[in-house]
Amino acid sequence: MSDGWHAMLKQLDHHRGLVTALAIALLLAAQLVGCEIRTAGLIAPQQRVGVEQFTTEAQLIEQQLADRRDELVERFERFNDDVAAFESAVASRTTDLQQQFALREQIVMQVGGLAAQAADGSLHPVSAVSTLLSLIAFASAGGLIADNVRKDRVIKTLKKPSTA
Repeated sequence: MSDGWHAMLKQLDHHRGLVTALAIALLLAAQLVGCEIRTAGLIAPQQRVGVEQFTTEAQLIEQQLADRRDELVERFERFNDDVAAFESAVASRTTDLQQQFALREQIVMQVGGLAAQAADGSLHPVSAVSTLLSLIAFASAGGLIADNVRKDRVIKTLKKPSTA
């Protein structure tokens, strides 16, 4: 038996490069097959995780990002609603201002016409009464408009569902 052992050791010594390469290849193959593949984690990059943990972390982060996207879309829609309400209010107030300027201009024209007639001595009682009646009509119309606007606001407030 000693001769068989001696012959085998002699062959190993003679082919030591091949034997060493085969031993290294076997160790690498065992390492590749036997060890789990790991990478830096997505949640904690300093920690190394396996494929299953990596997939779980990726799904969790993907869900969190989708939730954030949904929240941002909702906030953007609320912002657009606020902008639309602002633009509507600006248009409404601008129309109201224009109407008030037009009313003021008509009143000034009537009063100015009456004052001009009084200044040059051509004031007739009929035209003065006519102008005064027009001024009273304008004032009444303005009061009615203001009253209707106030009543509309009260009605809208009463119709609104309470948020309490």
